[in-house]
Amino acid sequence: MNDLARHVSQKLGDVLDLSSLSAIPVGAFKTVVADATMPFQIKGKHAKDDVVLLVSNSDFDGVVEDDIAMAQSVRDIVDGETGAQIVRPKLSGKWGTQSYAVFERHHAFSQNRALATFQKVMIAPVLRDWCAQLALQTKQHWADDDAYDRRFRAPLRHLVQDHDCPSALRRFAENRLANTRTDQWTCIEHGDLWLGNVLLTRKFPNPFAPSDFNIRVIDWRGANVQGYPGADIVRFVRSLCGRPGRLRSKWVGQILGQYRATLEMTPTDMAENVALSLGVLGQDLGCFPRDRYCDMRRDTTGFLRSQGMLGDI
Repeated sequence: MNDLARHVSQKLGDVLDLSSLSAIPVGAFKTVVADATMPFQIKGKHAKDDVVLLVSNSDFDGVVEDDIAMAQSVRDIVDGETGAQIVRPKLSGKWGTQSYAVFERHHAFSQNRALATFQKVMIAPVLRDWCAQLALQTKQHWADDDAYDRRFRAPLRHLVQDHDCPSALRRFAENRLANTRTDQWTCIEHGDLWLGNVLLTRKFPNPFAPSDFNIRVIDWRGANVQGYPGADIVRFVRSLCGRPGRLRSKWVGQILGQYRATLEMTPTDMAENVALSLGVLGQDLGCFPRDRYCDMRRDTTGFLRSQGMLGDI
């Protein structure tokens, strides 16, 4: 990795302190995902030059390249303001067979509880509005019956047929399959929009300076260009709030309610779109661990119930 860091520094104009190269710790979940990438941080000789180096692993050597390509394809579709929140590399390429990218270093949410709470409260509305614009600007209707069935019926059938699916979610899917809607639509869905994939451009945003609340959304390789509106914001809010038992807050309801109002969506619509997203993932887990998927589906079901979005089921 030292040779790659040296190569990167030269490409950037020898602005990096190579002695500062260090691996960025990742969560336990990432260590069991076969195609997980390897992140490193390198300090600049000046703080403004600090970077993050992302490298694919040798078994899945194209994943960083795929990440960059997907992010660029999304930026090409949306307007400039929405696209600006999607992380853009300073440099990317191949090192041997492995793909890599270099990004300006931004800030993760703080480990300090008080500061993290402030960051979350200030950033959540920004992320909510960004998600809404991403959905509206990539909205796509489906007139073909077979395509409509693949996008809006088959994922629900998968949930109904999966015996490990929580009973409440299975009954909800059965209920929605009995509803013969033809007006549903898809949009670009990030697919993994949790706290760790949203970075802040400023660690200590000034509440009176809107420009301080710019975000950068990372990790686009799993994005679904035919995804579902509402799935991303539900995932993000769940990650903001922590344990399922702490999710019955007025603040959570307001964030989701304001998103739904922008998209003219009912709570049932949102729950159905989340169910569809879970069904699509379940149809093709790829490198995603099955046990992790089942845990996520169970926790998401608990969240939807806590917000009253599954109705009386």
